[in-house]
Amino acid sequence: MTSGILLIILSVVFLIVALGFGWQEKRAMAEDVTIYSVEDSIAYVAANLAPDTAQIIKRSDVRRILEWEVRYLQDPGVRAGDGTVIAGGLPSAEFAQGTLETMGFPYDGPHIIEVLDLRAEYLAGIGAIGEPLSADEIAQLELPDS
Repeated sequence: MTSGILLIILSVVFLIVALGFGWQEKRAMAEDVTIYSVEDSIAYVAANLAPDTAQIIKRSDVRRILEWEVRYLQDPGVRAGDGTVIAGGLPSAEFAQGTLETMGFPYDGPHIIEVLDLRAEYLAGIGAIGEPLSADEIAQLELPDS
């Protein structure tokens, strides 16, 4: 008799846990998740270039420009100074332009800026760019973990 009651209690607990997992899975699938895709960003930029730029800058050029700008953003060894790093800023555009020129890909500055502006537009469109942080918010991020 005791083992029967224990079996019923364990069955009910198992059923509750199974329903909980099912509910969590359903809830997770319903959430709207934005995922950044390198290929999608390249496609977006290439498709939205001004017609005169699109005759000069092809999809492979867009990829090249974006890759070198990301290299600038991610690698402190290629940046001079300790200033704030801004995606799509003039220093990153100049770095991409200079590096690509030494590699035999001389792109005009306005074309590089257009590519970076369109990538920023793509990021804003998928919700990856928010409002700038206030000085207080930045200070909170820079505090050491307690």
